[in-house]
Amino acid sequence: MNNEQLLLTPEDRALVETISQQVLANVAPSESEETADFIGEFVDMAAKDQIKVVSSPDRETGGFGSEDLIVAVVVPVIVGVVKDILVELGKTKISELQETLALQKQQEVARLVKVHTGRVTEYYIARSRSARARTKAKEIKESVTSNLMRLFKHGS
Repeated sequence: MNNEQLLLTPEDRALVETISQQVLANVAPSESEETADFIGEFVDMAAKDQIKVVSSPDRETGGFGSEDLIVAVVVPVIVGVVKDILVELGKTKISELQETLALQKQQEVARLVKVHTGRVTEYYIARSRSARARTKAKEIKESVTSNLMRLFKHGS
């Protein structure tokens, strides 16, 4: 499954957008407000692995400005983590994943989410070369994990 297949249903796309906004609100509140109108565009680009970080915002090339934009890390992380968990469990929709994980023990779900979140977050932080994202790595991982645990009915 590639990232684009993950977002085939409007429901899955909406869930990824919502989680992205929640994580951004936790780790970069001002950026969350600034990018709220464009979050769907970021999700689409992340699904196609087309988020490019450039030194100036150039929409013609798909760039979104400073390499220190947290959204350029957070959205691909969420898309990547959800896709990896879907693949690992042989599911094609987030709703199927929710049903499956709701039946599993919280510790098992937490391990699954933490392993994938840690690996995928490190990959996208390194790829972005963002010093700001690097300093917020722990915060990003914790927020992604917390929001995904709630999505999978195992968080508060």
